[in-house]
Amino acid sequence: MTHSTLSQRQQMYESLCMVEIPEGEFLYGSSDLDTMASSNEKPQRTIFLSTFRIARTCVTNKQWSVFLQESGYKPTKEEHNGDYLRHWEQGKYPTHLENHPVVNVSKHNADAFCSFYGLRLPTEQEWEKAVRGKDGRLYSWGGTVGSFLQGTFSCGLLDCVGNAMEWTSSPYDSSSNSRFSLRGGYYLYLASLVRCSPHYYRTPAHCYGFIGFRPAQDT
Repeated sequence: MTHSTLSQRQQMYESLCMVEIPEGEFLYGSSDLDTMASSNEKPQRTIFLSTFRIARTCVTNKQWSVFLQESGYKPTKEEHNGDYLRHWEQGKYPTHLENHPVVNVSKHNADAFCSFYGLRLPTEQEWEKAVRGKDGRLYSWGGTVGSFLQGTFSCGLLDCVGNAMEWTSSPYDSSSNSRFSLRGGYYLYLASLVRCSPHYYRTPAHCYGFIGFRPAQDT
């Protein structure tokens, strides 16, 4: 697979509406005061991250279609578990899902998209900082549960939780690369599972109907 042209990259960057997250410290993980937190969210600690950019929303079906047209990408059998784009029909997405997150894509597939456009998957630390801000908030919009809140998401990102879970570049545990962390609980999860800090995981070849991705970029 070749790399995108400058024009293709610029158009995709504009389509993704990359948001710049400034350097600085933030509260990562959950404190003991969060009674909903599981052990893999603790301890809460202060982490410094350099400036980076991250897409305002997950990659959509339409954007994935553009990627396929521009790159000619065809995943190998080793890059997915057989469910790659299973919600599409004859190689096309349902028209009413044009701006919905592309799902049924594996981490390998997501990496291919990012590589073609000079992007990358975020680390889970970057994802959490972008979603929760610097103040250690429980939810991306603040400290309580609500529905369809307007203008309250940290750093200008949208649909961070309760939509599709998102691939990150971070191994779930440091001992192997056989499982990678997912962040952002999906639409069927309870409120306790769509907080900013829960960790989930899957093997990198797995495709699911509730997993998408949000690219990031160094500055």
